[in-house]
Amino acid sequence: VSENDFHIIHANLNGGNRSTRDRLIPYCLFIDPPLGRIGINESQAWANNISYRVASLPMKAVLRPQTLSEPRGFMKVLIDAHSDRILGFAALGPEAGELMSNVQVAMLAGVPYTLSRNAFEIQNLCAQQNLDSLIAE
Repeated sequence: VSENDFHIIHANLNGGNRSTRDRLIPYCLFIDPPLGRIGINESQAWANNISYRVASLPMKAVLRPQTLSEPRGFMKVLIDAHSDRILGFAALGPEAGELMSNVQVAMLAGVPYTLSRNAFEIQNLCAQQNLDSLIAE
């Protein structure tokens, strides 16, 4: 966060007009297994009267964590019920920070989750495998 704050201050000192308002702040806790989170959670969505859908998946149902013998954990995503945009994401498991970063890009772009779900990505990437499994229809 502090590095992003620096870039905002630097830009504004040089005539820019950047703000910290409404930015997505990623969170990653490097425990075993790691925890990554971004956006809002169910309590926040409910408190703000936001209609949402939830998808969750245990890591033991995802191939990459199985190959790493690390089936502990889960993934959970909140999807806006009207726009299909991702509101929030949390993962506890292998490469949770990598997963969260991929979701952050989709959230910043404001694209529906279906765009990420249908994206063609490099194979054997933990993030791709996990997101595909989590948001499959």
